[in-house]
Amino acid sequence: MPPAGTVRLEGPQGIMADLSYPSHRRGDQRAQPALRAGDLVLDEARWTVHRAGRQVDLSPTEFRLLAYLMRNQGQVLTRAQLLENVWGWNRSGQSQIVETYVSYLRRKLDAFGPRLIHTRRGVGYLLRSADGGVAAPYRDESLRLS
Repeated sequence: MPPAGTVRLEGPQGIMADLSYPSHRRGDQRAQPALRAGDLVLDEARWTVHRAGRQVDLSPTEFRLLAYLMRNQGQVLTRAQLLENVWGWNRSGQSQIVETYVSYLRRKLDAFGPRLIHTRRGVGYLLRSADGGVAAPYRDESLRLS
């Protein structure tokens, strides 16, 4: 049985992965600042995403994928890196799932502004803000819960 806060998933061809979710305890909120790329803000402690000031609803997998892209923004990430770090799979033969989830994210995020997730054909994906800059993590006090 996986530990609390972990979900066990069966992937293509019976591949199993134990996925851990970040803790939502109030004490952990101070440790992780929100991530930002242009007008996109992801708060891992609160498990929220905002684009152009509007909340974007994501599945847990979409959220983990976006968080990983944002923590590594400006860097091209291979499908194998994404599979290993988001899904916990160390096989590169399952890259279709990456493409599927990137398309889900694009559909949800691009509705509010310019494209943030870019494809490097034959290599992988990168996230960068519309102005091309790479922003460091920040803490947005306006999103703070009372």
